[in-house]
Amino acid sequence: MPKVWNAARGNDETPYDLSASMLRTRVQILPLDTAYSQARFQVITPDNKRFEIDNSARCLLDYLQKPRTTADLLAAAERERWQFGGATIDFAFIQEQLLKRGLVELCGLPIDSDDRAIPKPMASGGRYTFLWLHYDIFERAMLQPVTRILAVLFSHVGILLGVLFTIVTHALLLDSLWRTTTPVTPSAEDWWILVGILYGSVLWHELGHAAACERFGAEHGPIGVGLFLVYPVMYCNVTDTWKLSRTQRITVDIAGIYFHCLFASVFCILALRHPSPLLFWVVASVWGMIMFNLNPFFKFDGYWVLSDLLGISSLHRISTVLWRRTLLLNRDPRAYREIRELPRKIRLTVFSYSAVYAVAMAYFAERIVCWIVPRFVSLLTKDLPKILLRIEAKQFDAILLAQVFQLLLVLLFAYGGLLFLTTGIIAIFRALRKT
Repeated sequence: MPKVWNAARGNDETPYDLSASMLRTRVQILPLDTAYSQARFQVITPDNKRFEIDNSARCLLDYLQKPRTTADLLAAAERERWQFGGATIDFAFIQEQLLKRGLVELCGLPIDSDDRAIPKPMASGGRYTFLWLHYDIFERAMLQPVTRILAVLFSHVGILLGVLFTIVTHALLLDSLWRTTTPVTPSAEDWWILVGILYGSVLWHELGHAAACERFGAEHGPIGVGLFLVYPVMYCNVTDTWKLSRTQRITVDIAGIYFHCLFASVFCILALRHPSPLLFWVVASVWGMIMFNLNPFFKFDGYWVLSDLLGISSLHRISTVLWRRTLLLNRDPRAYREIRELPRKIRLTVFSYSAVYAVAMAYFAERIVCWIVPRFVSLLTKDLPKILLRIEAKQFDAILLAQVFQLLLVLLFAYGGLLFLTTGIIAIFRALRKT
């Protein structure tokens, strides 16, 4: 008979006989607003892990809200033709996909009185799978007094006035720049002030995401700093927005860019009243940050906006499925089932995105090999000795500060880039082995 180890008791000595075990689930199941032809749902486990499932899987988990024997579950699954992600329910599937993922647990009678269906609060760390490094700075309790006030900017009147304010101020500054002949090159001292202001704008950007969550009743998490691929970033945990409608999710996605535009508008007014190279460069830099955030290939704001516009939870996952099917000849119908449920126009858009995404990732990998790695080697062999000599001579000045800052930045780039290449190569080899 199939057996699983009794992990709940904290030992590896007493296995359960899975065929005679009682099963139950304590998950929350919420509707998920997508473009799929079949209804899809979000499952939240007691430890706040989240999974996307179809209606057949929802029926199976609903059935297990009360304790059932494994035999009852298998009989019901065969009778009702339940599947889980297109897979047939059997002993191996229960153990590998339901028990190990925490969607179902082994139990005995009587049932515990505590309601573990209520997920734990959003963890302050360990949930950012898209970040190589991360550190939370501002917890939700610290942010709420501010985000509740800022949430008014997402009312209908607030958005209308904010967009109008942005258009008018930016148009006036562009007109002024068009007519001016004065050079707008900042001084060396201005660069450090510029960097400080831009980091402040990034914090304001993340407050925009948090304030939009407050507006729509979703629970936002902390704001912190991390390393995404090779880019130092600031983040706000907005996982709870999956319970919102697509329109509301898109608003949360674009909220950071909306706040960045408002931030730039303030400096547009300052630049018009007190023209200076520094103020002009703040606005220009914010414009550049907005364009970078609209990148749909990395998990920045543009990626999530496109995903929610198309009604797909993960464009990257579907792109991976398509390339495995194309390059590795993976003809498993379950791998293609999710794509077949999309409307034809969205399916064509996803195919086009997948092709461009592959080119973008190849170019990104080439830049890591041809630019970041050589720059890292050069820094260690040439710049690092100079830094050590200046420290030994106690020459603590702006030049040393700039060199140390550059050293740390390139170290982060190299760490993230090499990790990206390594994980990518491992993923390809695993896919080839499965094929």
